[in-house]
Amino acid sequence: MPENLLAAVDEDLREGRVPEAIARLREHLRRQPGDAAAVERLGFATHRAGDLPAAVVAFTTLCRLRPESAAAENNLGTVLGQMGRHADALAHFGHAIELDASFVDARFNRAQLLEMRGQGKAAIDDLRNLLRLAPTHKQAWYRLGHLLNVAGRRQEAQAAFDRAIELD
Repeated sequence: MPENLLAAVDEDLREGRVPEAIARLREHLRRQPGDAAAVERLGFATHRAGDLPAAVVAFTTLCRLRPESAAAENNLGTVLGQMGRHADALAHFGHAIELDASFVDARFNRAQLLEMRGQGKAAIDDLRNLLRLAPTHKQAWYRLGHLLNVAGRRQEAQAAFDRAIELD
C-alpha cells in the first residue's frame, strides 16, 4: 500500500472518518486487489463501522492472500463469532492456533466462544494452555476463575482469581 494512502487512511481512522477510510481503501483495491495491507485495513475499518458482512469478506480475502497469517484467521474468527457463526469462528481460531501455537489472542478468543457455547471444560483446557504460554494474562486468569467457579471447583477458582488480582 502506498505510504501516502496508508497515512491518509490511518488519519481518517484516527479522526473517526471511517466511511472516508473505507472509500479510500475500496478505490485503491479496485486498482490493486491483491494488496494485503489494504485488505487488512479494510477489514478493520468495516468491522469498526459495524459492517460485519463486509469485514468477513475482507478478512476471508486476507486469509487467501496471507495463508500463513494466524492474525488474519483470528480476525476472521472474531467477526464470525460476533455474527453468531460460532462453528465457523471456532474453525478459524483453531486454524490460527495451528499456524502459530503461541498465538495467545486466538486461544483466548476460542476459550471465550467455547464458554459462550456452554463448553466450559474445553474452555478451561484452552485457558490453561494459554496460561502456560502467557502466565501473566490477567483476563485469562479471571475467565479461568469464573469457569472453575461455575464448575464448582471453588478452591481452584479462588486461586485463579487471586492470581488475576495479583497481576492487576
